Amino acid sequence: MKKNKLLLHKQILAAVLSGGMLLLPNWGYALPQGGQVVAGTGSIGAPGGDQMNITGSGNVAIDWNSFNVAQGESVKFSGMQAVLNYVTGNTKSEIFGNISGSGVHVFLVNPNGILFGATASVNVGELTASTRTIDNRKSFDGTAFSTLSPEAAQKVRDDIINLGELTADKILLEGDNISLLNAHMLKSSGNGNITLRADNKVTVGYEVTDKTTINVGDDAPGGHTVSDYTTGTGTKGSTVLAGAAVQDLRGNSKNITDAMLVHDIYELQAIDKNINGDYIQGDYMLAGDIDADVTKRWNSGSGFNPIGNFTSMPFNIGGFNGSLDGAGFVIKDLHININTADGTQSNAGLFDVLNTNAFVHNLTLQGGSITNYTNSSGGSVGSIAGENLGSLKNVFNIGMEISSQNDSANIGGIVGYNKGTVTDAHNSGSVNDKTNTSARIGGIAGYNDNGGVISYSDNNGAVTGKGNYSAAGGIVGYNNGSIKNSFNNGNVTGYGDYLGGIVGENIKDIFDSYNKGEIKGKGYDTVTGGITGINDSGNINNVYNSGIVDSMGYNVGGIVGQNYSGTLSNAYNTGTINGNGSEYVGGIAAINDGEIKNVYNIGKVSGGDYRNVIVVENSGAVSNAYYAVRSGDTILGYKKFGSGTLLTLAEFGKAFEKGLDTASKDSWKFYNGYTDPLLKGFLKKITIDGDSITGGDTVYNGSEQNAGLSGLADGILVGSKKNAGDYDLNDLLYSGQDGYDIEIVNDGTKFIINKAQLTVTADGVEIDANSVLPDFTGSISGLVGGERWEDLGVELDSDLHFTTDADGKTAGKFAINGSLDKTLANYEIKQADSNAAALVVNKNDKPPQPPDLSNLPQEGIYQNALVNLAVAERENRPEQQSIKRRVTDSRISDKEEQVKVTIEGDGIKTE
Repeated sequence: MKKNKLLLHKQILAAVLSGGMLLLPNWGYALPQGGQVVAGTGSIGAPGGDQMNITGSGNVAIDWNSFNVAQGESVKFSGMQAVLNYVTGNTKSEIFGNISGSGVHVFLVNPNGILFGATASVNVGELTASTRTIDNRKSFDGTAFSTLSPEAAQKVRDDIINLGELTADKILLEGDNISLLNAHMLKSSGNGNITLRADNKVTVGYEVTDKTTINVGDDAPGGHTVSDYTTGTGTKGSTVLAGAAVQDLRGNSKNITDAMLVHDIYELQAIDKNINGDYIQGDYMLAGDIDADVTKRWNSGSGFNPIGNFTSMPFNIGGFNGSLDGAGFVIKDLHININTADGTQSNAGLFDVLNTNAFVHNLTLQGGSITNYTNSSGGSVGSIAGENLGSLKNVFNIGMEISSQNDSANIGGIVGYNKGTVTDAHNSGSVNDKTNTSARIGGIAGYNDNGGVISYSDNNGAVTGKGNYSAAGGIVGYNNGSIKNSFNNGNVTGYGDYLGGIVGENIKDIFDSYNKGEIKGKGYDTVTGGITGINDSGNINNVYNSGIVDSMGYNVGGIVGQNYSGTLSNAYNTGTINGNGSEYVGGIAAINDGEIKNVYNIGKVSGGDYRNVIVVENSGAVSNAYYAVRSGDTILGYKKFGSGTLLTLAEFGKAFEKGLDTASKDSWKFYNGYTDPLLKGFLKKITIDGDSITGGDTVYNGSEQNAGLSGLADGILVGSKKNAGDYDLNDLLYSGQDGYDIEIVNDGTKFIINKAQLTVTADGVEIDANSVLPDFTGSISGLVGGERWEDLGVELDSDLHFTTDADGKTAGKFAINGSLDKTLANYEIKQADSNAAALVVNKNDKPPQPPDLSNLPQEGIYQNALVNLAVAERENRPEQQSIKRRVTDSRISDKEEQVKVTIEGDGIKTE
């Protein structure tokens, strides 16, 4: 299945965790970073203090790694007609300072989301802010954005929030959701020049003018004055923006959602008074950060009353039917402690129940705690809601503890029980079941029921299941729904039945998810896995585990403790798997009764009564499975499960790819033997133009050498090469699993390793003209990197040869050239300068003399003549044929004929 969406989260948690509110400037990003002009003529000036000047002409497109402007900083555009600022990195844009550009149409496009903070001021010719994806920025022509096709609209996942002042002749804002704190902060030449496009909601806040009082259980005399949300009076945003184009991303008209502003914790509690029949209704937006620390003293310690709960009504009928847009603000130190003896209230969270039409987004809860303990079993506890049947998007729990003492409770960092949609949810609070006998505990949700979908979500908090019969997971404790594009970095500890990095017990689907947290099983009967403890008829696809899995439980697996009757495909484990005290320990699964295919394990596997690098006990099907062969921390090679052939990394990659079925081929990325196979769904697609990359040359030195390329984005790795050759970007570039799916255009040679030179030196030889040429000798030098001739398969005594073109008769200086019988891939032969005159043939003034035959016996003369007949025959001249006949027919006693035969070096002739 082809992946169109990437697992790219846009958290800005660092500033919050260090104590700052969510909407404070992100000081980690000072002015836009990593700018590169990709179209048109433009220049990015070096930041001068707190200002950056960007100049150009015509239409300019600039790719940025990040585009942020802190409070007190400014970015000025000048000279160009239009400028496209496109963010290729993984963080949202946060604008708290100034952006100016008189007469310039400024496009700010960031698929990760855009926030204009309360101190933001934008004053340009025209403004387009969008979270769409633009693949081809080089063709940017300055034209205003048109609406999107249905396929392109589906790719727009993130929102635009505006709390500041935006001034331009024309304004276009588009995203999955558009949130405007104040309609008056959009200042154009007229509402007809304002376009707001959102596939979901366009929410505009307004002040409620009517007031009322409420009692929150803090014994305040006369209660607290709050906005009267039951009347909802006030000047609405839809009125202020009358005439503006409000559309979905495909251009269809839609309505503005007018949201009543919520200013403090008392008004937040007052939402609970806007009752329509059995439900809470209305649309709301936070007007700023809310300090909720006072709630710990409300209601005799029970704290804030969850919105949507009616304790006086039977069966807890109630719930919230409206929407709450947090506008990126924070509710800090909220306290809820439900402790009822009669069990009338079992759920705990900011909301008790979010009904099917409810929508909560752009909201952060920071600090505080939520728990319940009633005289009955069950109940659901979460930071945002006890139960969610509606939709949550872009919500955070930062440091809030979520817990329950109820048996059979559902406990989640975001929601306790989910049967709705949770997207872009992020938890860093601790989640635990205290001392329950049984519970379902997860970093995002305790229980994800049939129909529930959790996507693009992550957990960084500690998840602990203390009960003996608990199911605990980094994302979900018990999953009967769908989990996709989600990951866990938090530590997950369990004493109960099932424990996993993503899910404790899985019944349904886990797609495109991974675990990096430590999974620690402390129960003797715990089934533990890097992704899920048990996969009971579920479908797990495109997952990996790199976290430590350490358990004393019964079954321990790198991906699954027990694959009961489910399917596990396209998965790998790199984490250490330790099962001290366990019975079965497997690199992928301890026990498999289902199907496992396209998997590999390179993590260490230890402990257990029985263990295996892939599967210990297998009664199902295992195919295309590989593992690393180790000697301690060193990987010696790779083997196929059930095969004895040891493969190199490159050979393993090719064999694994060959074993993939057609449906799985698009799930994997292979990088020329640089890495183990990577899951493509976690890689961000990036296109690299070879024309913008600078390379270089070097010479073979016997070692791996890096190309030293410049102009590459962070996270793109450059491979080293050892052997001589010409290498292009496809040969060199790769990425790790947290990086990129690289596509290269305009590729060409970017790195050349020239052959090293071997110098052949001939020994000098001096002879007289007309002397016989001797055998020539010499030496060869130039091996690099400690290489030896025997390593290269060369025997110098037999493979090194020297020759000359001289005939030995002509006086002068002549070359003696050396050669090898072996061709060496990384070396080329160079003749020493001295070789050009290594042979000296001296002039010989004496005329050649016939040989002295007087002392030779007659037999010798005759035989010498015959020996040289072969030479004469080659020339085949008539006179030499005559000699042959005369010599052949003569008798030894015929001295007259013998005397007339003269033997010379080039043949036989008569005197």
